[in-house]
Amino acid sequence: MFTPAARHAIVDSIADPAERGELQAGLDADYSAAFNERIGLDASGRPPQGGVFVSRTMPAGTTVKAYEGDTATVAVWCSGLFGVTGKDSKAPVKTNWFTMTIKLKWAEGGWKMTAFTQAEGPEPARGEFGQAPPL
Repeated sequence: MFTPAARHAIVDSIADPAERGELQAGLDADYSAAFNERIGLDASGRPPQGGVFVSRTMPAGTTVKAYEGDTATVAVWCSGLFGVTGKDSKAPVKTNWFTMTIKLKWAEGGWKMTAFTQAEGPEPARGEFGQAPPL
């Protein structure tokens, strides 16, 4: 997602053809050179010499919010690791919790994304284990 070529290839493979252009434009605006700089990468999406960029998303739970015919909306609760390694990192690796809500449409023989949003949380309380929070 942090280099244009990789981002465009990802969107081309997961997005509904009717929505690809709009999704590409929105993501190109979000993943700008200025954004890369804020997260410790250069304008091309590369970490500084000696650093490693870490961006990992781990799904922890899902909920189908709506489903009818060839459309669906799902919420995916995730934990993430994000940042740049190294003792002098301006954006050290941190963990976070977030929920992605993804709208889908059956197209090209599979479920394809038409839109998505992302919100912080919910973050599980420390020391509590058990069922995932309701989404």
